[in-house]
Amino acid sequence: MGSHDTGWVLEYSTATVPSPKCNDETTLLVTQFITFGTLSPAICFRHDTYNQHILPPQPNHSQNPKTVNMPTPEEGEEEIQISLLTAAKTLERTSISLPPPSPTELQIAIRSTTLCGSDLHYYNHYRNGDIIVKAPLVLGHESSGVVTAVGEGVREKWSVGDRVALEVGVPCGQCGECSSGRYNICSGMKFRSSAKADPHYWGTLQEKINHPARWCHKYLLSHSHPTLRN
Repeated sequence: MGSHDTGWVLEYSTATVPSPKCNDETTLLVTQFITFGTLSPAICFRHDTYNQHILPPQPNHSQNPKTVNMPTPEEGEEEIQISLLTAAKTLERTSISLPPPSPTELQIAIRSTTLCGSDLHYYNHYRNGDIIVKAPLVLGHESSGVVTAVGEGVREKWSVGDRVALEVGVPCGQCGECSSGRYNICSGMKFRSSAKADPHYWGTLQEKINHPARWCHKYLLSHSHPTLRN
């Protein structure tokens, strides 16, 4: 979805300059995405270049019954920040515990996420068409990042520091469609930031995620965006 579709103008210096077509709710969602160093529809932001002063006000948790209490990290786990959609037009910044990656996973620091139309629908209406959000959901799925940990079963192909683009639709890998190479229409597909699966498969507005190495695609450094080179 390009900037001409939404009326956004985003810049490194001021981070968000809404046009007359851009309403306050959309501006709030864009600035929340920037807090995690993410992509706008047209421009990529580094974590250290957005303007700290444009961050949206954080909810008053004492007055918000939808606030989710997250458990304390256990040994080997890491506490990370996430942006959690708890109701229509309600994003909460909170922390969760992230375990080490499984043997077939990569742990990835998310560096960029493009804003998608489905994210706007979920944000504005807490639904996307006939798909209704049933529990708090993390948005974002058009993403890339940097590998920070490698599962023991995939260390021959992957290394810490690898730049990756994520394929966020994870098929079952066992059905006839998957076996024939048509995994994109797998009926058991789990898709990040979609409320279709229950429990929901959380998206990429998180500092880090664990993701199957099979569905990560390595960037050639010469082809990557400047944000991923730093």
